Order: sequence, then structure tokens, then C-alpha cells
Amino acid sequence: MKSRFLAVFALLAGFGTILISDPAIAQVQDVKLEGADFEAVLDQLFGSTSSDGLLEGTKSFELRAENVVLTPQQADLFFVPSSTNSKDISDLIAKAEAIKGAEVKISGSIDGGPFDLKLSGKQVKAEGLILTQAEFDALILQLQNTPGLHEAKIEANVDGQLKVAKLENIAGRVKIENRDFPGDFPGKDPNAVPHVEPLSDKSKSDTRPVLSERPDRDVRPAKVEKIERPEKVERVERPEVAESGKVRN
Repeated sequence: MKSRFLAVFALLAGFGTILISDPAIAQVQDVKLEGADFEAVLDQLFGSTSSDGLLEGTKSFELRAENVVLTPQQADLFFVPSSTNSKDISDLIAKAEAIKGAEVKISGSIDGGPFDLKLSGKQVKAEGLILTQAEFDALILQLQNTPGLHEAKIEANVDGQLKVAKLENIAGRVKIENRDFPGDFPGKDPNAVPHVEPLSDKSKSDTRPVLSERPDRDVRPAKVEKIERPEKVERVERPEVAESGKVRN
């Protein structure tokens, strides 16, 4: 009995030693924010002048921020990578990849429309972004060149059209899909396949039979114009004959 107790004690002591030797496992930070300003979320991640951020350490963490409201200007600064901004989405991905077990989930609205950002492991997913075509292209290029990122899915309103980009950085593949907004056409099925009428080929002759050239009738010869008769010659008057049969002088 005593030997079993010592064995269990040794096992627990060994497990405790592992936890102490690996602080990333022993101290997983769980941060929850509700309705916080987006700048406060960025300070929690990247740090501020008065406190360190989660990305500045090496400890595993999970940050969940809900009902976060972004202005169009804040969204542009964060989702459009720039060398002059050290707190954009590319910086978030690069720093989070260096911390084992780091997870970030931010949801809320951008200019009144819902958005969602999830970063877990080597994958990132963003939905509800509002970008121009140039901003969309810059974001995709930046994600392609982000080290450590394996997969990404970006869904954005690009100049009024819904576009979905799916990246696989392992194979270097990028797939971009254009989709219609279901709300743009009331009653329209967003999964319906558009009906396309075939184009007519004007180079092909018309195979329809002509009414005047029906195969079941003999072709009649052209109608010969009627030859007009010469004008009637006036009758020559005969000399008057006397009753006696003699011609009068």
C-alpha cells in the first residue's frame, strides 16, 4: 500500500515538474472582451505604452473579442498591410505563428456589416471585409508572402462584388471566386446557374426553305409579258357608188 502511494506521488510530482518546466502549458491565458473598442483589442494583442501585449510574450493564449465595432478607417488600417503600420493583420499572423497555441477570434461589425476574424495555428479566416480591388490584391499578396501561414480564406466586398480568396501557401496556390450578393436581387436563388442563350452564327446559311422554292412543286417558268397587238388600222373609205353602180365624178 505504501509502495503504491509512493508511486502515485512520484507520478504527480513528475507531472508537476513538466508543467513548471513548460510555462506555455502551465499558463494558458484566456482573455475575453465584450463590446470593447478596436484600439483596446489591438493594445491587448500588441501592447501599449503602459502594458505588454499577448503577442510580445511566449505564453499560449486565446483571445476572444465579441461585438467589436470598426469604422471603415480602422478596418483599412488593419486589413490592408502597410510597412508603416506595425499593428495590421500581417503583423498579427506573423507574431501569433511564433507562439504555440495562440488563438485569436474577433467578431463584430464594419460600417454596419458583420465581420469575423479567426486565427488558429497556421490558418486564418476573415469574412465581411470591405475593400477596393487594389486593397484586396495587396492583402492576398501579403498573405502569400507571410512565413508560417499554410491556409487562408478571405471573403470581402470588393468594389461592390463579393469575392472569396482561398490560399494554400504550401503548394503556392490561390483560388479567387466571384459571387453575387443574395440581397442584391430579391427572390433570386444565390446558387442558381445563370441561363445563357447560345450565340447565333451568322456565317451559317439559313436552312429554312423559301416559300417560293418548295421541293414538292415544279418551278413555273417566268410569266411572259403579253405582246400588245398593233393599233387598229383605220378603214379606207370607199368611193361612193351611185345607185346605178357608176362612180360619181
